[in-house]
Amino acid sequence: MNLSIIRSGISKVRLLSFAIFLFVSLLFVILGPKTVFCAPQKSGLKWGPIMGLISSEDASIKWTTIVPAKCSVICNGQTIADAKSPNIFHEIFLEKLIPATSYEYFILVDDSNGSAKVGPFSFRTPPKHLTNWNFLVYGDTRGNNQDPNASTNNVDHEKVIKAMERLAPSNYFCIHTGDLVDRGERYDNWDKFFQIVEPLSKKLPILPIRGNHDISPEIFNNIFYSPLSEESQKTAWYGFRFGNAQFVFLDLSLDGKNDVKVNLSKLKSQIPFLERVLEQANNDNIPWKFVVLHQPPFSSGRYGCNDTLVSELVPIFEKYQVTCCFSAHCHLYERSFRNGVTYIVSGGGGAPFQEPPGSKPNANSVLGMQSHHFLAVDVSPETVNFTVYAPDGEVIDSFNQKTAGLPGNPCWSPAQPSEKDSIVITSKRPGKLHWGINGWTLPPLSTWSEGSEKWSDGKAIETPLVATTDGKGFQSQIGPFQNILPQIKEIDCVFHYSDNTWGKDFKIIVNP
Repeated sequence: MNLSIIRSGISKVRLLSFAIFLFVSLLFVILGPKTVFCAPQKSGLKWGPIMGLISSEDASIKWTTIVPAKCSVICNGQTIADAKSPNIFHEIFLEKLIPATSYEYFILVDDSNGSAKVGPFSFRTPPKHLTNWNFLVYGDTRGNNQDPNASTNNVDHEKVIKAMERLAPSNYFCIHTGDLVDRGERYDNWDKFFQIVEPLSKKLPILPIRGNHDISPEIFNNIFYSPLSEESQKTAWYGFRFGNAQFVFLDLSLDGKNDVKVNLSKLKSQIPFLERVLEQANNDNIPWKFVVLHQPPFSSGRYGCNDTLVSELVPIFEKYQVTCCFSAHCHLYERSFRNGVTYIVSGGGGAPFQEPPGSKPNANSVLGMQSHHFLAVDVSPETVNFTVYAPDGEVIDSFNQKTAGLPGNPCWSPAQPSEKDSIVITSKRPGKLHWGINGWTLPPLSTWSEGSEKWSDGKAIETPLVATTDGKGFQSQIGPFQNILPQIKEIDCVFHYSDNTWGKDFKIIVNP
Protein backbone atom coordinates (compact mmCIF):
# COMPACT_ATOMS: atom_id res chain seq x y z
CA MET A 1 0.00 0.00 0.00
CA ASN A 2 1.37 3.41 -0.97
CA LEU A 3 1.40 5.36 2.31
CA SER A 4 2.36 8.61 0.56
CA ILE A 5 -0.90 8.51 -1.43
CA ILE A 6 -2.90 7.83 1.74
CA ARG A 7 -1.18 10.71 3.56
CA SER A 8 -1.76 12.97 0.56
CA GLY A 9 -5.47 12.01 0.52
CA ILE A 10 -5.82 12.64 4.26
CA SER A 11 -4.11 16.02 3.86
CA LYS A 12 -6.55 16.98 1.10
CA VAL A 13 -9.53 15.92 3.20
CA ARG A 14 -8.20 17.92 6.16
CA LEU A 15 -7.62 20.92 3.92
CA LEU A 16 -11.11 20.66 2.45
CA SER A 17 -12.65 20.28 5.94
CA PHE A 18 -10.73 23.30 7.17
CA ALA A 19 -11.88 25.33 4.16
CA ILE A 20 -15.52 24.33 4.81
CA PHE A 21 -15.09 25.22 8.49
CA LEU A 22 -13.73 28.66 7.59
CA PHE A 23 -16.56 29.27 5.10
CA VAL A 24 -19.31 28.27 7.57
CA SER A 25 -17.64 30.33 10.32
CA LEU A 26 -17.57 33.36 8.05
CA LEU A 27 -21.30 32.91 7.24
CA PHE A 28 -22.00 32.48 10.96
CA VAL A 29 -20.33 35.82 11.73
CA ILE A 30 -21.93 37.71 8.83
CA LEU A 31 -25.46 36.29 8.84
CA GLY A 32 -25.87 34.86 12.33
CA PRO A 33 -26.73 31.32 13.43
CA LYS A 34 -30.47 31.58 12.67
CA THR A 35 -29.70 32.33 9.01
CA VAL A 36 -26.96 29.71 8.55
CA PHE A 37 -28.80 26.84 10.21
CA CYS A 38 -32.42 27.46 9.23
CA ALA A 39 -34.92 25.51 7.20
CA PRO A 40 -35.56 26.57 3.59
CA GLN A 41 -37.74 29.67 3.45
CA LYS A 42 -41.25 29.57 2.03
CA SER A 43 -42.75 32.01 -0.40
CA GLY A 44 -44.80 34.75 1.21
CA LEU A 45 -44.91 38.21 2.76
CA LYS A 46 -42.40 39.69 5.16
CA TRP A 47 -44.17 42.96 6.05
CA GLY A 48 -47.68 44.02 5.30
CA PRO A 49 -49.74 44.55 3.38
CA ILE A 50 -49.61 48.19 4.51
CA MET A 51 -52.48 50.32 3.25
CA GLY A 52 -51.62 53.84 2.17
CA LEU A 53 -54.29 56.39 1.39
CA ILE A 54 -57.67 54.81 0.60
CA SER A 55 -59.87 57.36 -1.17
CA SER A 56 -63.39 56.95 -2.53
CA GLU A 57 -62.09 55.85 -5.95
CA ASP A 58 -58.56 54.49 -5.51
CA ALA A 59 -56.28 52.68 -3.05
CA SER A 60 -52.52 52.48 -2.48
CA ILE A 61 -51.20 49.21 -0.98
CA LYS A 62 -47.59 48.13 -0.33
CA TRP A 63 -45.89 45.03 1.05
CA THR A 64 -42.54 43.27 1.17
CA THR A 65 -41.69 39.66 0.39
CA ILE A 66 -39.18 37.37 2.07
CA VAL A 67 -37.03 37.29 -1.09
CA PRO A 68 -37.27 39.19 -4.38
CA ALA A 69 -40.46 38.14 -6.13
CA LYS A 70 -42.97 38.86 -8.85
CA CYS A 71 -46.36 39.76 -7.40
CA SER A 72 -49.88 40.37 -8.62
CA VAL A 73 -53.22 40.99 -6.92
CA ILE A 74 -56.67 39.42 -7.20
CA CYS A 75 -59.24 42.00 -6.06
CA ASN A 76 -62.90 41.00 -5.75
CA GLY A 77 -62.18 38.01 -8.00
CA GLN A 78 -60.47 40.06 -10.73
CA THR A 79 -56.75 39.69 -11.44
CA ILE A 80 -54.96 43.03 -11.41
CA ALA A 81 -51.83 43.79 -13.44
CA ASP A 82 -48.47 42.92 -11.94
CA ALA A 83 -47.40 45.05 -8.98
CA LYS A 84 -44.39 47.34 -9.12
CA SER A 85 -41.69 45.20 -7.52
CA PRO A 86 -38.24 46.69 -6.90
CA ASN A 87 -36.39 43.89 -5.10
CA ILE A 88 -38.44 42.77 -2.05
CA PHE A 89 -40.64 45.90 -2.07
CA HIS A 90 -43.97 45.84 -3.88
CA GLU A 91 -46.82 48.26 -4.45
CA ILE A 92 -50.04 48.45 -6.37
CA PHE A 93 -52.40 51.34 -7.05
CA LEU A 94 -56.03 50.35 -7.53
CA GLU A 95 -58.13 52.78 -9.57
CA LYS A 96 -61.75 53.27 -10.63
CA LEU A 97 -63.09 51.89 -7.36
CA ILE A 98 -66.67 52.41 -6.19
CA PRO A 99 -67.22 54.76 -3.20
CA ALA A 100 -68.44 53.26 0.10
CA THR A 101 -67.66 49.73 -1.05
CA SER A 102 -65.82 46.83 0.64
CA TYR A 103 -63.07 45.07 -1.32
CA GLU A 104 -61.36 41.75 -0.67
CA TYR A 105 -58.02 40.91 -2.24
CA PHE A 106 -55.27 38.27 -2.36
CA ILE A 107 -51.58 38.75 -3.15
CA LEU A 108 -49.96 36.21 -5.50
CA VAL A 109 -46.25 35.74 -4.82
CA ASP A 110 -43.95 34.01 -7.32
CA ASP A 111 -40.30 33.75 -6.20
CA SER A 112 -37.32 31.40 -6.13
CA ASN A 113 -38.91 29.39 -3.31
CA GLY A 114 -42.11 28.72 -5.26
CA SER A 115 -45.55 30.33 -5.44
CA ALA A 116 -48.05 31.37 -2.80
CA LYS A 117 -51.48 32.96 -2.60
CA VAL A 118 -51.61 35.16 0.52
CA GLY A 119 -54.79 36.55 2.03
CA PRO A 120 -57.58 37.38 2.09
CA PHE A 121 -57.14 41.04 3.02
CA SER A 122 -59.75 43.77 2.82
CA PHE A 123 -60.42 47.50 2.80
CA ARG A 124 -63.42 49.78 2.35
CA THR A 125 -63.54 52.95 0.30
CA PRO A 126 -65.05 56.03 1.99
CA PRO A 127 -68.16 57.82 0.68
CA LYS A 128 -67.52 60.32 -2.09
CA HIS A 129 -68.67 63.45 -0.24
CA LEU A 130 -67.42 62.90 3.31
CA THR A 131 -68.01 65.67 5.86
CA ASN A 132 -68.33 63.79 9.18
CA TRP A 133 -65.47 61.39 9.78
CA ASN A 134 -62.63 60.39 12.14
CA PHE A 135 -58.93 59.57 12.22
CA LEU A 136 -56.31 58.54 14.81
CA VAL A 137 -52.91 60.02 15.68
CA TYR A 138 -49.98 58.68 17.69
CA GLY A 139 -46.19 58.62 17.50
CA ASP A 140 -42.72 57.87 18.89
CA THR A 141 -42.93 54.11 19.18
CA ARG A 142 -39.21 53.37 18.92
CA GLY A 143 -37.64 50.87 21.27
CA ASN A 144 -34.99 51.61 23.88
CA ASN A 145 -32.49 49.10 22.52
CA GLN A 146 -31.02 48.71 19.02
CA ASP A 147 -31.96 45.03 19.31
CA PRO A 148 -35.76 45.28 19.04
CA ASN A 149 -36.35 42.00 20.85
CA ALA A 150 -34.35 43.27 23.83
CA SER A 151 -36.36 46.49 24.05
CA THR A 152 -38.27 46.68 27.32
CA ASN A 153 -40.96 49.05 26.07
CA ASN A 154 -42.49 46.93 23.30
CA VAL A 155 -45.29 46.14 25.74
CA ASP A 156 -46.15 49.86 26.02
CA HIS A 157 -46.45 50.14 22.25
CA GLU A 158 -48.63 47.02 22.20
CA LYS A 159 -51.00 48.53 24.78
CA VAL A 160 -51.48 51.67 22.68
CA ILE A 161 -52.10 49.59 19.55
CA LYS A 162 -54.72 47.45 21.33
CA ALA A 163 -56.51 50.59 22.54
CA MET A 164 -56.54 52.10 19.03
CA GLU A 165 -57.66 48.80 17.53
CA ARG A 166 -60.88 49.07 19.50
CA LEU A 167 -61.65 52.38 17.77
CA ALA A 168 -60.44 51.31 14.32
CA PRO A 169 -63.86 50.49 12.82
CA SER A 170 -65.03 54.10 13.16
CA ASN A 171 -61.84 55.67 11.76
CA TYR A 172 -60.47 56.04 8.23
CA PHE A 173 -56.69 56.09 8.85
CA CYS A 174 -54.00 56.44 11.51
CA ILE A 175 -51.27 59.10 11.38
CA HIS A 176 -47.90 58.27 12.96
CA THR A 177 -45.82 61.33 13.96
CA GLY A 178 -42.42 59.65 13.46
CA ASP A 179 -39.67 57.62 15.11
CA LEU A 180 -41.41 54.36 14.37
CA VAL A 181 -38.29 52.35 15.26
CA ASP A 182 -34.97 52.88 17.02
CA ARG A 183 -32.65 51.95 14.14
CA GLY A 184 -34.39 52.66 10.86
CA GLU A 185 -31.60 51.12 8.79
CA ARG A 186 -32.00 47.70 10.45
CA TYR A 187 -34.52 45.26 9.05
CA ASP A 188 -34.97 43.53 12.42
CA ASN A 189 -36.30 46.79 13.89
CA TRP A 190 -38.98 46.91 11.20
CA ASP A 191 -39.75 43.22 11.74
CA LYS A 192 -40.70 44.03 15.33
CA PHE A 193 -42.61 47.19 14.44
CA PHE A 194 -44.85 45.43 11.90
CA GLN A 195 -45.39 42.54 14.29
CA ILE A 196 -46.70 44.95 16.95
CA VAL A 197 -48.87 47.12 14.66
CA GLU A 198 -50.34 44.24 12.64
CA PRO A 199 -53.67 44.20 14.57
CA LEU A 200 -54.19 47.85 13.57
CA SER A 201 -52.53 47.93 10.13
CA LYS A 202 -54.76 45.15 8.80
CA LYS A 203 -57.78 47.38 9.58
CA LEU A 204 -56.56 50.92 8.88
CA PRO A 205 -54.12 52.71 6.57
CA ILE A 206 -50.97 53.78 8.46
CA LEU A 207 -49.71 57.19 7.31
CA PRO A 208 -46.43 58.08 9.06
CA ILE A 209 -43.95 60.92 8.76
CA ARG A 210 -40.28 60.01 8.97
CA GLY A 211 -38.53 60.74 12.28
CA ASN A 212 -34.82 61.16 12.99
CA HIS A 213 -34.53 57.50 14.07
CA ASP A 214 -36.17 56.30 10.82
CA ILE A 215 -32.95 57.14 9.02
CA SER A 216 -33.27 54.94 5.92
CA PRO A 217 -35.45 56.67 3.31
CA GLU A 218 -35.03 53.63 1.02
CA ILE A 219 -36.84 51.35 3.48
CA PHE A 220 -39.30 53.97 4.74
CA ASN A 221 -40.46 55.29 1.38
CA ASN A 222 -40.73 51.85 -0.17
CA ILE A 223 -43.10 50.45 2.47
CA PHE A 224 -45.18 53.52 3.39
CA TYR A 225 -47.39 55.80 1.33
CA SER A 226 -45.18 58.11 -0.74
CA PRO A 227 -46.98 59.44 -3.82
CA LEU A 228 -44.37 62.07 -4.76
CA SER A 229 -40.91 61.66 -6.27
CA GLU A 230 -37.92 63.97 -6.50
CA GLU A 231 -35.18 63.16 -9.03
CA SER A 232 -36.67 59.66 -9.50
CA GLN A 233 -36.56 59.02 -5.72
CA LYS A 234 -39.69 58.65 -3.60
CA THR A 235 -40.14 61.32 -0.94
CA ALA A 236 -41.57 61.12 2.59
CA TRP A 237 -43.27 64.49 2.19
CA TYR A 238 -46.58 64.91 0.41
CA GLY A 239 -50.11 66.26 0.74
CA PHE A 240 -53.60 64.92 0.18
CA ARG A 241 -57.22 66.04 0.39
CA PHE A 242 -59.59 63.87 2.41
CA GLY A 243 -63.23 64.78 2.86
CA ASN A 244 -63.40 68.41 4.01
CA ALA A 245 -59.75 68.56 5.16
CA GLN A 246 -56.30 69.12 3.68
CA PHE A 247 -53.23 67.27 5.01
CA VAL A 248 -49.56 68.10 4.48
CA PHE A 249 -46.70 65.87 5.65
CA LEU A 250 -43.23 67.48 5.92
CA ASP A 251 -40.04 65.40 6.15
CA LEU A 252 -37.43 67.35 8.14
CA SER A 253 -35.01 64.53 9.02
CA LEU A 254 -31.54 63.85 7.64
CA ASP A 255 -31.04 60.90 5.29
CA GLY A 256 -28.82 58.10 6.59
CA LYS A 257 -28.00 59.84 9.87
CA ASN A 258 -29.78 60.11 13.22
CA ASP A 259 -29.67 63.79 14.12
CA VAL A 260 -32.19 65.54 16.35
CA LYS A 261 -31.76 68.80 14.43
CA VAL A 262 -34.02 69.93 11.62
CA ASN A 263 -32.60 69.51 8.12
CA LEU A 264 -32.80 73.17 7.14
CA SER A 265 -32.12 72.72 3.42
CA LYS A 266 -34.80 70.04 3.17
CA LEU A 267 -37.23 72.25 5.11
CA LYS A 268 -36.68 75.22 2.79
CA SER A 269 -37.15 73.05 -0.30
CA GLN A 270 -40.59 71.94 0.96
CA ILE A 271 -41.89 75.37 1.98
CA PRO A 272 -43.05 76.37 -1.55
CA PHE A 273 -44.97 73.08 -1.74
CA LEU A 274 -46.52 73.71 1.68
CA GLU A 275 -47.67 77.22 0.78
CA ARG A 276 -49.00 76.16 -2.61
CA VAL A 277 -51.11 73.37 -1.09
CA LEU A 278 -52.45 75.51 1.78
CA GLU A 279 -53.28 78.41 -0.55
CA GLN A 280 -55.20 76.08 -2.86
CA ALA A 281 -57.08 74.63 0.11
CA ASN A 282 -58.15 78.12 1.17
CA ASN A 283 -59.18 78.96 -2.41
CA ASP A 284 -61.31 75.82 -2.43
CA ASN A 285 -62.90 76.77 0.91
CA ILE A 286 -61.53 73.70 2.69
CA PRO A 287 -62.29 74.44 6.37
CA TRP A 288 -59.73 72.19 8.09
CA LYS A 289 -56.00 72.02 7.44
CA PHE A 290 -53.57 69.67 9.25
CA VAL A 291 -49.77 69.61 9.04
CA VAL A 292 -47.74 66.61 10.20
CA LEU A 293 -44.01 66.74 11.01
CA HIS A 294 -41.71 65.03 13.51
CA GLN A 295 -39.91 67.87 15.29
CA PRO A 296 -42.32 70.23 17.10
CA PRO A 297 -42.23 74.01 16.79
CA PHE A 298 -43.40 74.31 20.43
CA SER A 299 -42.63 71.98 23.33
CA SER A 300 -41.53 72.16 26.96
CA GLY A 301 -40.01 68.66 26.82
CA ARG A 302 -36.41 67.57 26.21
CA TYR A 303 -35.77 69.57 23.04
CA GLY A 304 -37.83 72.65 23.90
CA CYS A 305 -39.13 75.03 21.24
CA ASN A 306 -37.44 74.89 17.84
CA ASP A 307 -36.41 78.39 16.76
CA THR A 308 -35.97 77.31 13.14
CA LEU A 309 -39.50 75.97 12.86
CA VAL A 310 -40.94 78.91 14.80
CA SER A 311 -39.40 81.33 12.30
CA GLU A 312 -39.89 79.30 9.12
CA LEU A 313 -43.21 77.49 9.58
CA VAL A 314 -45.30 79.16 12.29
CA PRO A 315 -45.92 82.36 10.25
CA ILE A 316 -47.10 80.19 7.34
CA PHE A 317 -49.43 78.21 9.60
CA GLU A 318 -50.92 81.44 10.90
CA LYS A 319 -51.19 83.01 7.45
CA TYR A 320 -53.16 80.11 6.01
CA GLN A 321 -55.10 79.37 9.24
CA VAL A 322 -53.84 75.82 9.82
CA THR A 323 -56.15 73.98 12.22
CA CYS A 324 -53.52 71.81 13.91
CA CYS A 325 -49.87 70.83 13.60
CA PHE A 326 -49.13 67.27 14.80
CA SER A 327 -45.60 66.32 15.84
CA ALA A 328 -43.63 64.13 18.26
CA HIS A 329 -39.85 63.99 19.04
CA CYS A 330 -40.38 64.71 22.76
CA HIS A 331 -41.75 61.61 24.49
CA LEU A 332 -44.84 63.11 26.11
CA TYR A 333 -48.20 64.67 25.37
CA GLU A 334 -48.41 68.45 25.08
CA ARG A 335 -50.94 70.89 23.69
CA SER A 336 -49.81 74.39 22.72
CA PHE A 337 -51.81 77.20 21.16
CA ARG A 338 -50.79 80.39 19.39
CA ASN A 339 -52.76 82.82 17.23
CA GLY A 340 -55.51 80.37 16.34
CA VAL A 341 -53.26 77.37 15.56
CA THR A 342 -53.12 74.29 17.79
CA TYR A 343 -49.81 72.43 18.19
CA ILE A 344 -49.91 68.84 19.44
CA VAL A 345 -46.86 66.85 20.52
CA SER A 346 -47.96 63.21 20.40
CA GLY A 347 -44.82 61.33 21.42
CA GLY A 348 -46.34 58.78 23.77
CA GLY A 349 -46.79 55.76 21.51
CA GLY A 350 -44.50 53.58 23.59
CA ALA A 351 -41.03 55.12 23.38
CA PRO A 352 -39.18 55.48 26.72
CA PHE A 353 -40.13 58.60 28.64
CA GLN A 354 -37.73 61.55 28.66
CA GLU A 355 -37.80 64.84 30.56
CA PRO A 356 -41.40 65.74 31.51
CA PRO A 357 -43.39 68.77 30.32
CA GLY A 358 -42.13 71.97 31.90
CA SER A 359 -38.46 71.04 31.52
CA LYS A 360 -37.91 73.76 28.90
CA PRO A 361 -39.63 77.13 28.41
CA ASN A 362 -42.75 77.15 26.22
CA ALA A 363 -44.87 80.26 26.65
CA ASN A 364 -47.59 78.77 24.40
CA SER A 365 -48.07 75.55 26.37
CA VAL A 366 -51.64 74.88 27.51
CA LEU A 367 -51.45 71.34 28.89
CA GLY A 368 -48.74 68.71 29.11
CA MET A 369 -48.25 65.33 30.74
CA GLN A 370 -45.99 62.32 30.60
CA SER A 371 -48.32 59.58 29.46
CA HIS A 372 -48.62 56.95 26.78
CA HIS A 373 -51.52 58.00 24.63
CA PHE A 374 -53.15 58.47 21.24
CA LEU A 375 -55.60 60.99 19.77
CA ALA A 376 -59.00 60.39 18.21
CA VAL A 377 -59.92 63.30 15.93
CA ASP A 378 -63.58 63.83 14.99
CA VAL A 379 -64.11 66.06 11.94
CA SER A 380 -67.44 67.67 11.05
CA PRO A 381 -68.47 70.69 8.93
CA GLU A 382 -68.78 72.84 12.06
CA THR A 383 -65.88 71.79 14.26
CA VAL A 384 -62.96 69.45 14.94
CA ASN A 385 -63.02 67.61 18.27
CA PHE A 386 -59.83 66.14 19.71
CA THR A 387 -59.94 63.44 22.40
CA VAL A 388 -56.71 62.12 23.92
CA TYR A 389 -56.82 58.63 25.43
CA ALA A 390 -54.45 56.74 27.70
CA PRO A 391 -54.13 53.02 26.79
CA ASP A 392 -56.58 52.07 29.59
CA GLY A 393 -59.27 54.24 27.97
CA GLU A 394 -58.97 57.19 30.37
CA VAL A 395 -59.52 60.55 28.67
CA ILE A 396 -56.52 62.72 29.50
CA ASP A 397 -57.44 65.71 27.34
CA SER A 398 -60.35 66.86 25.21
CA PHE A 399 -60.91 70.06 23.25
CA ASN A 400 -61.98 71.49 19.91
CA GLN A 401 -60.43 74.14 17.68
CA LYS A 402 -62.35 76.85 19.58
CA THR A 403 -61.31 75.73 23.08
CA ALA A 404 -57.76 74.59 22.26
CA GLY A 405 -56.29 77.64 23.99
CA LEU A 406 -58.12 77.04 27.28
CA PRO A 407 -56.11 75.37 30.03
CA GLY A 408 -58.97 73.14 31.13
CA ASN A 409 -59.18 69.37 31.18
CA PRO A 410 -62.35 67.39 30.53
CA CYS A 411 -62.34 66.00 34.05
CA TRP A 412 -63.20 69.29 35.77
CA SER A 413 -65.63 72.16 35.41
CA PRO A 414 -65.67 75.04 35.11
CA ALA A 415 -62.61 74.92 32.84
CA GLN A 416 -61.16 78.14 34.29
CA PRO A 417 -62.36 78.25 37.90
CA SER A 418 -62.05 81.24 40.21
CA GLU A 419 -61.86 81.31 44.01
CA LYS A 420 -65.67 81.75 44.09
CA ASP A 421 -66.41 78.55 42.17
CA SER A 422 -67.16 75.04 43.36
CA ILE A 423 -65.13 72.69 41.16
CA VAL A 424 -66.60 69.37 40.08
CA ILE A 425 -63.94 66.80 39.19
CA THR A 426 -65.11 63.70 37.30
CA SER A 427 -63.60 60.24 36.80
CA LYS A 428 -64.79 57.27 34.74
CA ARG A 429 -63.58 54.88 37.45
CA PRO A 430 -64.43 54.62 41.16
CA GLY A 431 -61.97 55.58 43.85
CA LYS A 432 -60.79 58.79 45.49
CA LEU A 433 -59.50 62.19 44.46
CA HIS A 434 -55.98 62.57 45.85
CA TRP A 435 -55.25 66.31 46.00
CA GLY A 436 -53.14 69.07 47.50
CA ILE A 437 -52.57 72.77 46.86
CA ASN A 438 -49.81 75.09 45.67
CA GLY A 439 -47.31 72.39 44.77
CA TRP A 440 -48.56 69.47 46.88
CA THR A 441 -49.02 71.02 50.29
CA LEU A 442 -51.83 70.08 52.69
CA PRO A 443 -55.11 71.94 52.05
CA PRO A 444 -56.52 73.89 55.06
CA LEU A 445 -59.02 71.86 57.06
CA SER A 446 -61.82 74.27 56.15
CA THR A 447 -61.56 73.18 52.47
CA TRP A 448 -61.99 69.45 53.13
CA SER A 449 -65.14 67.95 51.65
CA GLU A 450 -67.18 65.39 53.58
CA GLY A 451 -65.36 62.06 53.94
CA SER A 452 -61.90 63.50 53.20
CA GLU A 453 -58.89 61.98 54.95
CA LYS A 454 -55.28 63.09 55.30
CA TRP A 455 -52.79 61.09 53.24
CA SER A 456 -49.89 59.47 55.08
CA ASP A 457 -47.24 61.89 53.78
CA GLY A 458 -49.14 64.88 55.25
CA LYS A 459 -49.03 66.74 51.91
CA ALA A 460 -52.42 65.78 50.48
CA ILE A 461 -55.89 64.54 51.31
CA GLU A 462 -58.18 62.00 49.66
CA THR A 463 -61.80 62.84 48.93
CA PRO A 464 -64.24 60.07 47.91
CA LEU A 465 -65.55 59.93 44.34
CA VAL A 466 -69.33 59.40 44.39
CA ALA A 467 -71.45 58.06 41.53
CA THR A 468 -72.87 60.68 39.17
CA THR A 469 -76.64 60.96 38.80
CA ASP A 470 -76.53 59.56 35.24
CA GLY A 471 -74.55 56.54 36.42
CA LYS A 472 -71.81 57.11 33.82
CA GLY A 473 -69.00 58.21 36.15
CA PHE A 474 -67.84 59.32 39.58
CA GLN A 475 -67.10 62.80 40.91
CA SER A 476 -65.91 64.92 43.81
CA GLN A 477 -66.75 68.55 44.51
CA ILE A 478 -64.22 70.89 46.12
CA GLY A 479 -64.21 74.62 46.81
CA PRO A 480 -65.06 77.44 46.74
CA PHE A 481 -61.75 78.84 48.03
CA GLN A 482 -62.62 82.46 48.87
CA ASN A 483 -60.91 84.08 51.87
CA ILE A 484 -58.65 81.05 52.40
CA LEU A 485 -55.14 81.51 53.72
CA PRO A 486 -52.73 80.74 52.29
CA GLN A 487 -54.31 81.81 49.00
CA ILE A 488 -54.96 78.77 46.82
CA LYS A 489 -53.47 79.38 43.37
CA GLU A 490 -53.41 75.83 42.08
CA ILE A 491 -54.87 72.43 42.94
CA ASP A 492 -52.63 69.40 42.38
CA CYS A 493 -54.64 66.25 41.64
CA VAL A 494 -54.41 62.58 40.78
CA PHE A 495 -57.05 59.85 40.84
CA HIS A 496 -56.42 56.98 43.30
CA TYR A 497 -58.63 54.20 41.97
CA SER A 498 -60.41 51.53 43.99
CA ASP A 499 -58.10 48.80 42.65
CA ASN A 500 -55.17 50.77 44.17
CA THR A 501 -53.87 51.94 40.79
CA TRP A 502 -53.22 55.61 40.04
CA GLY A 503 -54.17 57.93 37.21
CA LYS A 504 -52.07 60.75 35.76
CA ASP A 505 -51.24 63.92 37.71
CA PHE A 506 -53.05 67.07 36.60
CA LYS A 507 -53.16 70.63 37.84
CA ILE A 508 -56.09 73.07 38.10
CA ILE A 509 -55.22 76.77 38.09
CA VAL A 510 -57.50 78.83 40.39
CA ASN A 511 -58.00 82.43 39.29
CA PRO A 512 -58.46 85.21 41.91
